[in-house]
Amino acid sequence: MALCAAPRAATAQVHGHVGVGPALLLTGAGGDATRWTVAGELLGRGRWGGGAALHALGGRGQHGLAVLRLAAQLGAAPPKLWLRGHVEAGLSLAARDPVAGLGATVTLRVWRGVALVVETDAHLVVRGVADTRLTLSAATLAAVAW
Repeated sequence: MALCAAPRAATAQVHGHVGVGPALLLTGAGGDATRWTVAGELLGRGRWGGGAALHALGGRGQHGLAVLRLAAQLGAAPPKLWLRGHVEAGLSLAARDPVAGLGATVTLRVWRGVALVVETDAHLVVRGVADTRLTLSAATLAAVAW
């Protein structure tokens, strides 16, 4: 009985991260490009939480995406490792086009509150029928985690 209760108690804590780092934008008219991502998440005592992110910042004529996210914990090995999935909705910063997306985040706490966050995302940027595009990206963030 004690073995079953220990993991449940360990994942019941509030945890999250805030980080910034380079992102590789894998799709787009200009081919692969390096951009920046800033992201933060907070999960409550259950498996659910939320956050916000700025994806694909920088580059010529590309201002990035601003999104809010709903996150769910998919797995954890506290206090060092968390796996979360998320869905996102927001706007393109350049043209104010609506954006919807989904992705996965892995947080690895390296030392105390210092963490490495690896994030993959797919976003659909809606601009009419002909100009709607899918963006795929992967980012590695240096983060503060709790």
